[in-house]
Amino acid sequence: MVDFASFLSKTLIGSHGQELLIEGKGLLTFKNSQSVVELVMLLCSQEWQNSLQKHAGLAFIELINEGRLLSHAMKDHIVRVANEAEFILNRMRADDVLKHADFESQCAQTMIERRDEETMCDHLITAARRRDNVIANRLLEKVANILSHKHGAWGYNEETRFEFTAI
Repeated sequence: MVDFASFLSKTLIGSHGQELLIEGKGLLTFKNSQSVVELVMLLCSQEWQNSLQKHAGLAFIELINEGRLLSHAMKDHIVRVANEAEFILNRMRADDVLKHADFESQCAQTMIERRDEETMCDHLITAARRRDNVIANRLLEKVANILSHKHGAWGYNEETRFEFTAI
């Protein structure tokens, strides 16, 4: 309204021939008003309604029709964009589900491998303990045999027998 004030002031004329936009507070209301109620009250006044209907009725009807067409086009566009967004989100969800399933599969495989490694380590540790136990028992038997056998290093003959007593 402010940009086209010079044209509209000649077009929008009151019932008594007065310029509605320039005279009074019409242009000031459009320039300075921050209240929607004030603008609506100005445009809904009888003088403005009569002038708009008489001089700009066809233009306003076309403007309203353009607004309706634009509104429908915007609605269709928003619906299309929303459908595309939903399709993309569904595809992303499906990818997430596949990635999650792959992750769970890898976790299960890793857990099986770790269990196998743990079982193998337990088996090796148990085998090493048994081997060490067998070797220790054999060494103990050899030492006991050396100590107690009469032909061993500390074996004794009846004639060379020494007795040690505590003092």
